Amino acid sequence: MNTHEIIHTQLEAAIASLSRARDRIANMEPDETREIGRQIESAAFYLEDIQYNWESLACSRTARHIFAKPTSEAL
Repeated sequence: MNTHEIIHTQLEAAIASLSRARDRIANMEPDETREIGRQIESAAFYLEDIQYNWESLACSRTARHIFAKPTSEAL
């Protein structure tokens, strides 16, 4: 699985967690606050991973771009 696919999967999971939390909040029972908190924490976990993977992807693209440029020594 490449980084793009990983990020896509993590986004889907974060969206699903937030959707479940949203749905539970709309019809919240008094004893559901703990489960809603878990869904929000789960989404936050996925978002942290997405940020890390996105930054890694951006850094690797920048590095490839820098190394692809000819240097003055190569000219």
